[in-house]
Amino acid sequence: MVSNTIVSCNSRMRKFFFWLALFTYIQVFASIFVSMSAVGFAQSSRTQISSSPFTHDEIAVYQAFLADYGRASGETLNVADLTDILQPDEGDYAGCMNRFAKSAPINVVHRITPQFAAQNHLHLVDRKTHKVDDPEDAMLIGQSVENATEAGFRSGVLTLSQVIFDKNHKRAALHYSFVCGRLCAHSETVVYERSRGAWKASGQSCGYGIS
Repeated sequence: MVSNTIVSCNSRMRKFFFWLALFTYIQVFASIFVSMSAVGFAQSSRTQISSSPFTHDEIAVYQAFLADYGRASGETLNVADLTDILQPDEGDYAGCMNRFAKSAPINVVHRITPQFAAQNHLHLVDRKTHKVDDPEDAMLIGQSVENATEAGFRSGVLTLSQVIFDKNHKRAALHYSFVCGRLCAHSETVVYERSRGAWKASGQSCGYGIS
């Protein structure tokens, strides 16, 4: 009887210490996760907005891309007023950016000017405050798929990255993303080439994603 009681007690104690250890582990893991998140926010907070205007070639690359991207719709595009940092990964360097030297991303972005927007039929928006008409929400209240999707695309936001040039300044890469809802988005890295003084699409791209 005593033996059985001890065994039962030991079993309960093992369970108690198991759950105590598990709880402690979860607390430690959560603490590490929060710390890592804080580091990530600290890194993003170091991003600087350049006071310098785009260079002549940067403007030319953006204009060439926007002409290609907007050609299908012919409508004014909602574009984020701040560019993003271009951070190529190994897949990009092994793919469409295989002629670019690997380098650490530069934590500098540009604010797109109203003059540039007017010249290229863009409507500048702040991604933090701009409201997208999510097709999923529209369909939930009875809108047709066609109307909901059309409204989503009209309100969607195109974000452009900084432009990266190769060593010889003959090729340029940029990443773009277009978001029009939770399940309405696409993104890609595209490469342009300079030929006879003009920047044109090379036909090479990588990192395409869609949802």
